[in-house]
Amino acid sequence: MLAPVSKEDFVTLGKRYRSEEIINALDRLLPLATADLAALEPAGYTPELLAELTALRDQIRDGSATCRQVRGSKKGARAGEAVVLEEGKNVLRRGVALATVAVARRAPNPEETAQETREKAAELTSQVKALSGRLGKDAALLRTRLITLRALLVNPELNPSEKARAEIQKFLERLDKTVAGITAQAESKKALREQSKDRTVQMDELDGRAYANMRLLAQVGRAVFKDVGDLEHSRMYSLRELSRKKSAQVEKPTAGVQPTPAPVQPRTVEPLPAPAVNG
Repeated sequence: MLAPVSKEDFVTLGKRYRSEEIINALDRLLPLATADLAALEPAGYTPELLAELTALRDQIRDGSATCRQVRGSKKGARAGEAVVLEEGKNVLRRGVALATVAVARRAPNPEETAQETREKAAELTSQVKALSGRLGKDAALLRTRLITLRALLVNPELNPSEKARAEIQKFLERLDKTVAGITAQAESKKALREQSKDRTVQMDELDGRAYANMRLLAQVGRAVFKDVGDLEHSRMYSLRELSRKKSAQVEKPTAGVQPTPAPVQPRTVEPLPAPAVNG
């Protein structure tokens, strides 16, 4: 596998792993590498690489907390959206009833012929019927129907009575408020979606950078301790827990992140008279 060099490379690499798994691996390997640094540094794993890995763990932890906040905001937004949708549907039903009565009680203009009166009534009735149909959770469609309803209620051809006109005017205030609420909810939802997308890319990049660093650490650690015949210690530099792709795993709560393990005692690496070469 080629080493990642660009931001896109790290993002692609990080997509394979969940942040919780990366943190678990870091919590296990960082104390180990800190204790073994004197042995690792001559083989290429420097204090700078270790400091970078430590900083990445902190950034991933902070980012995970932010992601949980965004998820909480999205849940709250969904609950708010349900309330706004229900209010919008109630307003639509109320407005359709109001328009239906207004069409039925429409007073023809004096200059209209009987045929024109029938045609205008048919056209207005058709507009009212166009406001019906299943909405589900489609906020955009609901908003469109409410705006269409408003245009119908202020259509001069409706020609309501003075009393009906006053009722319509009062209703329009509620309708306008409802449309504004649906619009604000949609904008908030879009902003949260964009924020979540940006945060996901950031977290994937951090996960990718951490994994690339840990891969170097694991390679150096295994090589150093195999070289001196300490096979048990070399096996501690394994990334086996990160061998599966993120997409193939079930999401686990962040609460599953393991606590930082107890400090690992440093291992002294002493050359052997005739080091065994293990394949």
